[in-house]
Amino acid sequence: MTLENCLDWKKWIEEEALQFKFSGALSLGEFYNIYEIRQVSSEQYALVQLADLFAGLGAYSHTTFNKYINWEIEHGEQVNLKLTNNSTTPQDMPSKNDLDRFKIIEYVYTESKRNRFQLSFRKSKGFKTNNPENPLNFWFYTPQHPNDRAPVKGY
Repeated sequence: MTLENCLDWKKWIEEEALQFKFSGALSLGEFYNIYEIRQVSSEQYALVQLADLFAGLGAYSHTTFNKYINWEIEHGEQVNLKLTNNSTTPQDMPSKNDLDRFKIIEYVYTESKRNRFQLSFRKSKGFKTNNPENPLNFWFYTPQHPNDRAPVKGY
Protein backbone atom coordinates (compact mmCIF):
# COMPACT_ATOMS: atom_id res chain seq x y z
CA MET A 1 0.00 0.00 0.00
CA THR A 2 1.47 3.37 -0.99
CA LEU A 3 0.98 6.76 0.63
CA GLU A 4 -0.97 7.85 -2.45
CA ASN A 5 -3.38 4.92 -2.00
CA CYS A 6 -3.86 5.82 1.66
CA LEU A 7 -4.67 9.41 0.84
CA ASP A 8 -7.00 8.41 -2.00
CA TRP A 9 -8.82 6.07 0.41
CA LYS A 10 -9.19 8.89 2.96
CA LYS A 11 -10.61 11.14 0.22
CA TRP A 12 -13.17 8.43 -0.59
CA ILE A 13 -14.19 8.24 3.08
CA GLU A 14 -14.70 12.02 3.17
CA GLU A 15 -16.79 11.92 -0.01
CA GLU A 16 -18.91 9.09 1.38
CA ALA A 17 -19.30 11.02 4.65
CA LEU A 18 -20.74 13.99 2.76
CA GLN A 19 -23.69 11.83 1.78
CA PHE A 20 -24.79 11.70 5.41
CA LYS A 21 -26.87 14.58 6.73
CA PHE A 22 -24.72 15.59 9.71
CA SER A 23 -24.29 19.20 10.69
CA GLY A 24 -20.65 20.18 11.13
CA ALA A 25 -17.55 18.08 10.53
CA LEU A 26 -17.60 14.34 11.07
CA SER A 27 -15.16 12.75 13.46
CA LEU A 28 -14.07 9.13 13.14
CA GLY A 29 -16.21 8.35 16.18
CA GLU A 30 -19.28 9.72 14.42
CA PHE A 31 -18.52 8.02 11.13
CA TYR A 32 -17.60 4.63 12.62
CA ASN A 33 -18.72 2.73 15.67
CA ILE A 34 -15.45 2.31 17.56
CA TYR A 35 -15.63 -0.62 19.97
CA GLU A 36 -11.99 -0.99 20.94
CA ILE A 37 -8.53 0.29 20.24
CA ARG A 38 -5.85 -2.36 19.91
CA GLN A 39 -2.31 -2.67 18.62
CA VAL A 40 -2.11 -3.95 15.04
CA SER A 41 0.56 -4.34 12.37
CA SER A 42 0.79 -1.32 10.11
CA GLU A 43 1.54 -3.62 7.17
CA GLN A 44 -2.10 -4.75 7.21
CA TYR A 45 -3.84 -1.42 7.83
CA ALA A 46 -3.31 1.58 5.56
CA LEU A 47 -4.40 4.24 8.07
CA VAL A 48 -2.10 2.81 10.75
CA GLN A 49 0.75 2.86 8.24
CA LEU A 50 -0.01 6.50 7.48
CA ALA A 51 -0.14 7.37 11.20
CA ASP A 52 3.19 5.56 11.74
CA LEU A 53 4.71 7.51 8.85
CA PHE A 54 3.75 10.89 10.29
CA ALA A 55 4.63 9.95 13.88
CA GLY A 56 8.07 8.83 12.77
CA LEU A 57 8.51 11.88 10.56
CA GLY A 58 7.74 14.20 13.46
CA ALA A 59 10.32 12.62 15.75
CA TYR A 60 12.87 12.30 12.94
CA SER A 61 12.51 15.99 12.02
CA HIS A 62 13.78 16.90 15.51
CA THR A 63 16.57 14.34 15.84
CA THR A 64 18.15 15.22 12.47
CA PHE A 65 17.31 18.93 12.36
CA ASN A 66 20.93 20.13 12.07
CA LYS A 67 21.75 17.59 9.36
CA TYR A 68 18.64 18.68 7.46
CA ILE A 69 19.53 22.38 7.65
CA ASN A 70 23.07 21.67 6.40
CA TRP A 71 21.61 19.59 3.54
CA GLU A 72 19.19 22.40 2.70
CA ILE A 73 22.02 24.95 2.57
CA GLU A 74 23.99 22.71 0.20
CA HIS A 75 20.97 22.65 -2.11
CA GLY A 76 20.78 26.46 -2.31
CA GLU A 77 17.81 27.09 -0.04
CA GLN A 78 17.71 30.39 1.81
CA VAL A 79 17.75 29.64 5.54
CA ASN A 80 18.92 31.27 8.72
CA LEU A 81 22.61 30.35 8.94
CA LYS A 82 22.59 30.73 12.74
CA LEU A 83 20.64 27.45 12.92
CA THR A 84 23.37 25.36 11.34
CA ASN A 85 25.73 23.08 13.16
CA ASN A 86 28.74 23.75 10.86
CA SER A 87 30.48 20.54 11.98
CA THR A 88 31.57 18.10 9.32
CA THR A 89 32.20 14.99 11.39
CA PRO A 90 31.19 11.68 9.76
CA GLN A 91 28.18 11.26 12.08
CA ASP A 92 26.88 14.65 10.88
CA MET A 93 27.03 13.63 7.22
CA PRO A 94 23.62 12.53 5.90
CA SER A 95 23.23 8.89 4.87
CA LYS A 96 21.32 7.76 1.78
CA ASN A 97 18.29 7.13 4.04
CA ASP A 98 18.63 10.64 5.46
CA LEU A 99 18.65 12.13 1.96
CA ASP A 100 15.45 10.29 1.05
CA ARG A 101 13.78 11.38 4.28
CA PHE A 102 14.93 14.99 3.89
CA LYS A 103 12.99 15.14 0.62
CA ILE A 104 9.88 13.98 2.48
CA ILE A 105 10.43 16.59 5.23
CA GLU A 106 10.85 19.27 2.58
CA TYR A 107 7.68 18.16 0.79
CA VAL A 108 5.54 18.00 3.96
CA TYR A 109 6.77 21.41 5.10
CA THR A 110 6.23 23.03 1.68
CA GLU A 111 2.74 21.56 1.33
CA SER A 112 1.79 22.53 4.88
CA LYS A 113 2.78 26.14 4.15
CA ARG A 114 0.86 26.07 0.87
CA ASN A 115 -2.23 24.77 2.69
CA ARG A 116 -1.75 27.21 5.61
CA PHE A 117 -1.51 24.50 8.29
CA GLN A 118 0.64 26.76 10.52
CA LEU A 119 3.35 24.13 10.90
CA SER A 120 6.54 25.34 12.56
CA PHE A 121 9.85 23.79 11.58
CA ARG A 122 12.88 26.07 11.93
CA LYS A 123 11.90 27.89 15.11
CA SER A 124 10.94 24.64 16.86
CA LYS A 125 13.93 22.76 15.32
CA GLY A 126 11.61 20.11 13.92
CA PHE A 127 7.92 19.80 13.10
CA LYS A 128 5.53 21.36 15.60
CA THR A 129 1.94 22.40 15.03
CA ASN A 130 1.14 25.92 16.17
CA ASN A 131 -2.62 25.51 15.92
CA PRO A 132 -4.00 22.09 17.00
CA GLU A 133 -7.25 22.88 15.16
CA ASN A 134 -5.47 22.29 11.84
CA PRO A 135 -5.81 18.87 10.19
CA LEU A 136 -2.08 18.06 10.45
CA ASN A 137 -0.67 17.98 13.98
CA PHE A 138 2.84 17.38 15.31
CA TRP A 139 3.23 17.80 19.06
CA PHE A 140 5.32 16.40 21.88
CA TYR A 141 4.29 15.25 25.29
CA THR A 142 4.98 17.87 27.97
CA PRO A 143 4.67 16.99 31.66
CA GLN A 144 1.92 18.79 33.55
CA HIS A 145 3.35 17.94 36.97
CA PRO A 146 6.87 17.10 38.28
CA ASN A 147 5.86 13.43 38.80
CA ASP A 148 4.11 13.23 35.43
CA ARG A 149 5.76 10.82 32.97
CA ALA A 150 5.28 10.33 29.26
CA PRO A 151 3.37 7.21 28.23
CA VAL A 152 5.59 4.36 27.04
CA LYS A 153 4.95 1.52 24.62
CA GLY A 154 4.23 -1.82 26.23
CA TYR A 155 6.09 -4.74 24.66
